[in-house]
Amino acid sequence: MRTPSRGRHRRPPAPALTLLWAGLLAPVLAAAGAIEGYLDARFGMSAGQVLETVEASDQLELLSNQVLGQDRVIQAKRSRNWADSRVLYVLPGDRDHLALVIETFPDRTDAAPIIEELKAHLGPPMSEKMAEQILQRMRRGLPQGVQKLTLWTDRSGDSNRMVRLLHFEDHLAIEHLDPDLMAER
Repeated sequence: MRTPSRGRHRRPPAPALTLLWAGLLAPVLAAAGAIEGYLDARFGMSAGQVLETVEASDQLELLSNQVLGQDRVIQAKRSRNWADSRVLYVLPGDRDHLALVIETFPDRTDAAPIIEELKAHLGPPMSEKMAEQILQRMRRGLPQGVQKLTLWTDRSGDSNRMVRLLHFEDHLAIEHLDPDLMAER
């Protein structure tokens, strides 16, 4: 994996940050559509299952499968008619469970098609005012350069899964995460 340049968000957040996010967001977020994972990969899948899913997809091209620090990261390229992106499937620590998926859109700042796609699957995001308040409280714990935050959560049943759209000056990143699986280190 290349070293991030120009402050681009390409690495998964630290586990403590993920748990902090979950704790701050849980009491204030309304239920949205179910968040089961991303594309055909589902939270809780093993690395082998994620690899099979990526390799079977006609939307993805497998780029790498490696251990970075303690985390297994499977990286793929996704090409669509409106954007190319990188998708990182993260299995934290020595656990063999998918807990985080990050999709980065280099050089893309127009979030409209991404937001519409997420709305179609998850319903409306939380209010911009609430997202701005959370962004201001969390600014130190976020990747450098985050200018705006758009959030969706799944509070159905016992789930506290979420999707975060991070707006940077020169690109966008979407994080699909299951804080419970991130915490099971």
